[in-house]
Amino acid sequence: MVASFAASLLGVEFAPKNAVIINTLAVVVVTAIVVRIVVLFTNAPKASLDPTSAVLAAAAAGSAALASAAPPVAQLSGGRVALKTKHFGDPSETRRDVGRAFCAKAIYCQAAGAPTAAPLLPPSGVPPGVDAEALAVQFKALTEALSAQLGVELPPTALQRLWPMLTVNPALEALAALGEMPSVLQHRFIVQARQGAGGAVALHALTLGFVGMPLPGGAPHQKSAPNVLIVDSPDLSAPAPAEDPLAYELRYSVRRAQHKNIDLEMPSALASPPSGLP
Repeated sequence: MVASFAASLLGVEFAPKNAVIINTLAVVVVTAIVVRIVVLFTNAPKASLDPTSAVLAAAAAGSAALASAAPPVAQLSGGRVALKTKHFGDPSETRRDVGRAFCAKAIYCQAAGAPTAAPLLPPSGVPPGVDAEALAVQFKALTEALSAQLGVELPPTALQRLWPMLTVNPALEALAALGEMPSVLQHRFIVQARQGAGGAVALHALTLGFVGMPLPGGAPHQKSAPNVLIVDSPDLSAPAPAEDPLAYELRYSVRRAQHKNIDLEMPSALASPPSGLP
């Protein structure tokens, strides 16, 4: 034992009681040292115990740094899609869709030369239903709001071509052309007046919304996705095709989303709509 070793080393003899105390203290000290070593060993960073993990971690960090340094992709894809009357279904359902969008404050308007678009707010007293009487009041209020915001009175032929553009059907057809899932989140409709050739004003309608696999989190009406779809109509004030007054050739683009609120995506979408595609 430790007491016998110390006695022989020092040339003295310890009493039995003292020998027990010395041996006990020695055991306590040795146990404490062993426990300390075990704790240090088990709490050591894994990278120091596993060189392979350290290499993999370093490689992952390098890849992340390269990815963060890459510039964002402004536009992922774009193209054209042709729509006809058959793509819009029952005209009464189109009216209900437009009425619901107006009451939900999802229809915006941008006059020619205006810096941004503003939502068209239903006046107080406009009923939110989809029955014939409610829809009549809604369409009258929507038509008056459009004329007031744009500064021109829209002829019935232009309104007839405008209403189908204020439904999700154009966006769904664009997604079908892209082979994407038929889902548009936080969609907005923007009625836009643009300066045309010779000073004429062209009337366009855009659909804007998040597309792709929905991102986690957020309330149902605040769900977003990684990409933004922009669908642009032709000039709705131009004469309609004689063979089909609801025939359109739409242009669309898909861009990487920069925000989770679609209203924050609107300025860049209006600044460079997909009608600029070749």
